[in-house]
Amino acid sequence: MTGKDIEQILTEITLRTDETVRLGPITARLTSDLEKPSFLGILSRTAHVPSCHEPDFELFCLRGDNFSVHKKELSGLVDSSSRARYFMQGYYTIGHFGPAIHLISRGRRLYVVGTSLERVVWPYLVKRIMLEYAVDRGMTLLKGGAFLIGSGATLVIGHRGAGKTVFLTWMCRHGARFVSNSLLLVNRGRVTGVASLMRIRPGPTLEALTAQVQQSPGLADGEFVVDPEDLFVVASPDPTPVRNLCFVDFSPRSSNQLEVLDKQRALDLAEQFALGINVYHLAEDLLDLRGGEVPRFAADYAAQKAQLAHLVASCRNFHIRSDVTDPAQRQDLFDLLGG
Repeated sequence: MTGKDIEQILTEITLRTDETVRLGPITARLTSDLEKPSFLGILSRTAHVPSCHEPDFELFCLRGDNFSVHKKELSGLVDSSSRARYFMQGYYTIGHFGPAIHLISRGRRLYVVGTSLERVVWPYLVKRIMLEYAVDRGMTLLKGGAFLIGSGATLVIGHRGAGKTVFLTWMCRHGARFVSNSLLLVNRGRVTGVASLMRIRPGPTLEALTAQVQQSPGLADGEFVVDPEDLFVVASPDPTPVRNLCFVDFSPRSSNQLEVLDKQRALDLAEQFALGINVYHLAEDLLDLRGGEVPRFAADYAAQKAQLAHLVASCRNFHIRSDVTDPAQRQDLFDLLGG
């Protein structure tokens, strides 16, 4: 490699933002040459913590316009990974596209240089570092919501549009304690959530519950985000034993259909709709993190599945078709999940 490295180039840039945030058990330093960058608005205010001497990860999110004189040097520094090639082609992750972004990794330091940073920080970078943290510590990254009834956690998973946020919101507005709406780390049957904002899609089911709190625009047209701290009683961030795993399917104006899932069916559904490496399409990223060594990747993936299997085996598993907005059906759910 010739020319300046990314650290040398950074000495010529004025950094205007330096924040430390907590993603469940993970501390991450987010640094940018932007003043109050929009991508910091993805996290609940409780996620912002005092700076620490050695964060788990450091993310440098840099506006590409400030690097115009270093364009050729940056191109020579970009990772050789599959994701870095996608970024340079303007494809970031599922549903997120835009101008080319330079992705440069230096151990636990990740640098992204471009003009659409809000489309990579939460949609990709946060998930990437959470997966890396999870596999290195024998945990599993899941996509799903979670709340507490009593001392046990209920995990909420499902396909896109199944009503996971509707289910969680109505349960938490009526007595359950909020844990997380989207990202979970599980270790030996205990769950820790990430304090992110909640994305609300247009529709009367949620608008009536969220109308009285501060709202900010989301990434997609018509969507907005709210801070769970403004809506719910939020549970302690400590790891909590999982009592229930629920594959939900919001069904307005219908009666409750509560099915107990056998362990194999529950595992099959969770692997396809909740296991982070699958849902967030991070398999190639993990393979690249392991230097392209297939046996190491296979061992890590097997460990993720084993943690998920342990979770399913240690809790109750349900398929729930319900109109959670109906008080009688909601009470039946509290009785079931808290019993």
